[in-house]
Amino acid sequence: NILMSLMMVSMIFVMLTMSYASAKRIAEVLQEKTDLTNPEKPVEEVSNGSIVFKNVDFAYKNGSKPVLKNINLDIKSGETIGIIGGTGSAKSSLVNLISR
Repeated sequence: NILMSLMMVSMIFVMLTMSYASAKRIAEVLQEKTDLTNPEKPVEEVSNGSIVFKNVDFAYKNGSKPVLKNINLDIKSGETIGIIGGTGSAKSSLVNLISR
């Protein structure tokens, strides 16, 4: 029983150490300031509901190269599409640009 208890205590210690590192990284991300600014005169009304990107590039302020380069999209109103890709392939960045 004593050996099992010691193993449990050591596992808890390891888990706490890992949790602390994760919590620290989450706090860093939450404190980070955004690079995006809203335009002075944003478009308030959507005319037909379609989305068109022509030769769109996007890079983060601290990034060395664009995460999106030469993107062309023509999505008609009412059309459903899927955006697929691996982790870190800028899917969320692309979707966030739609409202810009």
